[in-house]
Amino acid sequence: MVIRGGYGIYYQVPNVNYFGDNKPPNHGATGILANPYGQSPVYTLSNANPLVIQNGVPIFGNADFPVGALGAFSVSRHFITAYSQNSNVNIQYQLNQSSVLEVGYTGSLSRHLPVTLDINQIPLGGGPRPYAASFPSLSTINEIQSVGNGYYNGLIASLRTSNFRGFTTKLNYTYGHSRDDLSATRGLIPQNSYNLRGDYGNSDYDIRHSFAGFLSYAAPAPSRLKLLLGGWQFNSLLTFYTGQPFTVMSGSNTSGTKENNDRASVISDPFKGVPADVPGSYAYWFNPAAFALPATSTYGNQARNKFAGPPVQQVDFSVFKNTKLTGRFNTQLRLEIFNLFNTRVLAPPDKNFGGSGLGQVTQTLDVFNGAPGIGTGAPRNVQLALKLIF
Repeated sequence: MVIRGGYGIYYQVPNVNYFGDNKPPNHGATGILANPYGQSPVYTLSNANPLVIQNGVPIFGNADFPVGALGAFSVSRHFITAYSQNSNVNIQYQLNQSSVLEVGYTGSLSRHLPVTLDINQIPLGGGPRPYAASFPSLSTINEIQSVGNGYYNGLIASLRTSNFRGFTTKLNYTYGHSRDDLSATRGLIPQNSYNLRGDYGNSDYDIRHSFAGFLSYAAPAPSRLKLLLGGWQFNSLLTFYTGQPFTVMSGSNTSGTKENNDRASVISDPFKGVPADVPGSYAYWFNPAAFALPATSTYGNQARNKFAGPPVQQVDFSVFKNTKLTGRFNTQLRLEIFNLFNTRVLAPPDKNFGGSGLGQVTQTLDVFNGAPGIGTGAPRNVQLALKLIF
């Protein structure tokens, strides 16, 4: 038996795109290079539709300073480098000469993660923005701050065998839980920038259960008919993991903050009374009647990433026939079957309460990931190949 452990602290190198190509849903400035102030201000202008051209009238309105609220972008004066503390411990035990069992723990604690907050957000229910008196021409002021936190804890187990009575296997299981305030810096803001902790929940990439395995069996050499009965190998890849979390968004400005990130309210169990699939069109992952719009000037009661999407379950299988021709030349005949049981693997569901397809899934995972017909979740595929090895 062997016991191993480790600890490390790692510091982040901030991505420059945080500060120059950030596109939060409140339509504020996309970065410091798009600010409407300073020696070289940048404005996003649009002309009337249809275009009206009049002598002596600027096409885009006031050429010196556009009229109307403008979005700005800033970086906190207290911005500091983010870091993550990682630790792990595992126990490795040899069951026999060809089998090893390993069980362990891995975890991380992240601090000062960069997040985007609107420091000039309209108060809940409406009212003047905090900096309205000082900067009356500004609406949103998106600011990068290093105030985010993240946690991960995971139990890992694996079983590895090497030629145990013809079997070679590698089986891995992970039970993990990842939580954070926000899972990205670019293009994301909390529902309420004055209460970042209100967005603390399951990470966007939180996969609670994950199992992956490889099994291979080499048939023993026969005593007779070696050319026909010898060289057979059977293999299988197993992939099972729970779905990614999701949040149902209200699709409307019920809070009155104009941040465009309001969550819907949950009024019943979304996984009870799920409507029947519509063959050839879409399937339902959850019951859309389980959600409702929050009352005006309030936030919904739904926690961020509270629910999990469709899981992935796929078994691949292959058969190899190895034949020795001469001293240098061998052939391998391969029959490979992907998604052996033709299991349906759904893409994430529609989670916009304001749309007509709430709860519906219109794609399988392979199409959603841009690999139709060949990626994980594709219908059963069978291929036959012959290899000449020398």
